[in-house]
Amino acid sequence: MMTCNKKIDRYTVGGSGWVVRQILRHYINIYQNEPIRAKGYIKLPDWINNKKATINIKNNDDQCFIYCLGRRFDPNPETKDIQRVSKHLREISKQLGFDKIETPVTKKNFGKIEKEFNITINLYEHGLKSGIYPIRLNGKVVDENRHVDLLITNDGKENYHYVWIKDFNKLSFSQTKDTSKKHFCKTCMQCFSSKQVLEKHKPDCMTLNDGQAVELPKEGSSISFNHIKKTVPVPFVIYADFESLVPKYEREKELNENSSWTRKHQKHNICSYGYKVVCCYDDKYSQPYKSFRGEMLHINF
Repeated sequence: MMTCNKKIDRYTVGGSGWVVRQILRHYINIYQNEPIRAKGYIKLPDWINNKKATINIKNNDDQCFIYCLGRRFDPNPETKDIQRVSKHLREISKQLGFDKIETPVTKKNFGKIEKEFNITINLYEHGLKSGIYPIRLNGKVVDENRHVDLLITNDGKENYHYVWIKDFNKLSFSQTKDTSKKHFCKTCMQCFSSKQVLEKHKPDCMTLNDGQAVELPKEGSSISFNHIKKTVPVPFVIYADFESLVPKYEREKELNENSSWTRKHQKHNICSYGYKVVCCYDDKYSQPYKSFRGEMLHINF
C-alpha cells in the first residue's frame, strides 16, 4: 500500500459550481495477481483425509492435474495404492491424451481442456478446519460419466496441488450435523435426503453467476387466477411499531446438558409505540404519525 498526503489550495470543478479547497489524504492500494498454478504433492488436512473421499496423487512433478484426470477416467482402474504415480497411471493418462495438457494448469485453462476432451470440471477449495466451497463451476454438466470434481489445496505459501474428489457427498458431509446419508448439490452446496429430491432441485438451482433455470409454459396452456379480491388495493393501512427495553435476566442455575431446556436471555419491556394511518384512495383521510412514550406500558413478551 502506498500513502501520500497532498494539499490543493483551490480547484474549481468545471460546470458544477463546487470548489475543492483541500485534499488531506489519498491512498493507492496495489495487489499482485497470483494465478493458481498447481504443482507437486501437498498433504491434505486430517479432517479431509479421515473422510476417505479424495484421491491425493503423490507426484513429484507439476502434473497432478493430469494424474487426477487419469484416475477419474481410467476404464480399468487400479485397486491398490491409487494415490501413487504408477506405471499404469502414466500409461492410461497417455492413452487418453491427457499427457498433451500443458502444465502447470491454471483455472483459465479449464475451458479449453473441457472442450478438447469433451468433459466438464468443477473446482473447489477447502477451509482450514472444515467446509469446502466452489471457486469454478461448469453449469452445463449433462453426463456425470464425463464429469470430474477437483479440490485444490495449498501449503500456506505459493504452492498449490490438485486432488480428485472421488465422493463429493462424503467430502461435504461435515456441512450438516445430521448423521443420516445426505446428497449434496455441487452448485449451491445444499444437502438433500435422497437422490430423487436432489435431481428435482437441480433444474431450479440458482447458479453462482446469478443465472437461474427458466421453465416456460407449454404451448397452448393457460394460467388462471381466481382470487380477484387480492388484486384490489386495501383502502386503509396502519403502519405500527413498538420499541422495547431489553434488560437481561439474572443468570439461572446450571442446566442439565442431557435434557432439553430453554434459557431466558432478555425480556422485552415496551417503552414506546408509534403508528401512522395511510389511505390509498385519498390522502386527506390519512392520519399524521402519532407516538407515545412513558411508564404506562407494561406489556412483556
